[in-house]
Amino acid sequence: DNVFVHELDKIDDVVIPERLKLSFILTPALIKEAILHNLLTTGEFKESTVMIFVNRSETCELVKRILKALDVRVTALHSEMPQSERTNSLHRFRAGAARVLISTDLGGRGLDIPSVELVINYDVPRDPDDFIHRVGRTARAGRKGDAISFVTPNDLDRILSIEDRVNRKMSEYEKVTDNAVIKDSLKVTSAAKVDARMEMDKENFGERKQRLKEKQLLRSGNGTVQTGKVAKQRKRKN
Repeated sequence: DNVFVHELDKIDDVVIPERLKLSFILTPALIKEAILHNLLTTGEFKESTVMIFVNRSETCELVKRILKALDVRVTALHSEMPQSERTNSLHRFRAGAARVLISTDLGGRGLDIPSVELVINYDVPRDPDDFIHRVGRTARAGRKGDAISFVTPNDLDRILSIEDRVNRKMSEYEKVTDNAVIKDSLKVTSAAKVDARMEMDKENFGERKQRLKEKQLLRSGNGTVQTGKVAKQRKRKN
């Protein structure tokens, strides 16, 4: 079955479903993984289908590896993945083999992703329209849905812009407590994060994007110029 759909880039008429609850969690950036783990493994969302949005491919891969190491059934979509892997990830999510899907905005764009019970903005989007695209993955066809945004001190202006755009105020989500995060999640997520970063460094994560950039430079002719500059610099040094 087809997993590709057409999506509009700009949204003129903003309609946030009445049954979609918009919430936020204030958090320091350094413990977002611990709060995420606690949210996914305890309380009301521990069995829910969840889509998590991040702003960068590296974050997407890192969070996926952390959660996978902690036995969360998770998969991911980001631009560093070949198209075949992205399609396989989506099939896993649609089949229920994974209940959590992590994605960048571009990673999930144009794919027919099923409705979920919870959307998490792990990173607050820069563009309010991206927020609308994201939260549109839940509360479809009259069903209830939740969208929770992780808000660091640097995100406050973005949140205000989003609230203006959707004409709705977010309420604070208070069911994840500091004590629970420290007791149940902080230590294990910190250890898993160290391991995940080491694995990604060994695998030279991000080199695919760099190779694509180099190919584009060569096609445009700029790569030859850059290569010539490097060669001249080396001659001067010698």
